[in-house]
Amino acid sequence: MGKQSVSMDNMIELAGAKWFLDYKSSTLYEADLEGLTIKPRALLSKGDYKDYPKVYGSILAANGRIFAIPEAPIPIAVYDPEKQKATYIEYKMDFEGFPGKIFAGAVQKDRFVYLIPCCYGSIVKIDVFTEELSYYPLQDFYYNGAEPAFLFDGFIEKKDGFWFSTYKGNKVLSFDYETGHTVLECELPQENAICGLTGNQDVFYIIPIKAEKIYKYSAKDKKLCEMEIFPADYEAGKWSFSRIITEGDRSYLLPRDANGLCIMENETIVKMIKKETGKAADYFDKYFYFSNAFRWNNRLFVFGGTDGDFAIYNEDYTLDKVSRFSVSVSECDTSYRDLNEMIKETRTWNVEWFIEELLNSDKRN
Repeated sequence: MGKQSVSMDNMIELAGAKWFLDYKSSTLYEADLEGLTIKPRALLSKGDYKDYPKVYGSILAANGRIFAIPEAPIPIAVYDPEKQKATYIEYKMDFEGFPGKIFAGAVQKDRFVYLIPCCYGSIVKIDVFTEELSYYPLQDFYYNGAEPAFLFDGFIEKKDGFWFSTYKGNKVLSFDYETGHTVLECELPQENAICGLTGNQDVFYIIPIKAEKIYKYSAKDKKLCEMEIFPADYEAGKWSFSRIITEGDRSYLLPRDANGLCIMENETIVKMIKKETGKAADYFDKYFYFSNAFRWNNRLFVFGGTDGDFAIYNEDYTLDKVSRFSVSVSECDTSYRDLNEMIKETRTWNVEWFIEELLNSDKRN
């Protein structure tokens, strides 16, 4: 087995297996976190999208299949693990000017998947059984009034819908599943651009881009208040965090310019893994952007967003190791011949490199 560089937005569970999408190569993997090995299952992207850092971003499991959420102007990919086959759902490509990142992510409610836009003009609802699409326009909430670029980003699910925020703006919006309507939920003071959201059904927390403090919002009382939660040795930086990951009652604030990874529970930073010395410092200093974090088997996995290394922390948050997944082409569901045929058809921006890496790693082993 060779070592494979991968980067991901999220990891999901389906049929007892762990799955993630490597957004550098648009390859869907099945992962063994115990053995730190991965099996490539499908190559999803179609077309040439060299202007986009990601073709697909996050994935979501629904109706026994895996939905890959587009960030480039490309169809929604749907992978069926039983059939070992990907199909694609087309949607309206009615952009004005450069579309940027198309969708920020997705949530599921009953038989529907809702695509939450970043630069797209509507929320898109997919019936997972019929694949019929519905559109809920958001023109009234365009960032800067009319510019259809970099509009929305962070989101949190709630019982009757979801909250989502304007990208680099100061507004949080609320979408209702039953009515299909979007309304303004709350608004920060103008100088506070939003980096992301975290929270639960009743209360959510707004993390500003320069996170010297955070904001707490009570959905029941419609009240917004400031909170000072960061430890004394915390330094915010110009753009504090690259991403906010919510996992139950725990949130991971992944650093960009901040001087550490902050772990938040019950309105408290319970731990800050600082950029200090040794292997942890080498890992943190290597990345401008962190893509994912999650806890598994009492260990914390933190993924870099550019080169594919990940750090594993023990239960007491001491660093165990920095590693990469091992991959074997022989375990792939698709043969070398089929992979090469897919290359000829897709011409994705770095797929040639990806296949060459897989073939070379197999020859070396």
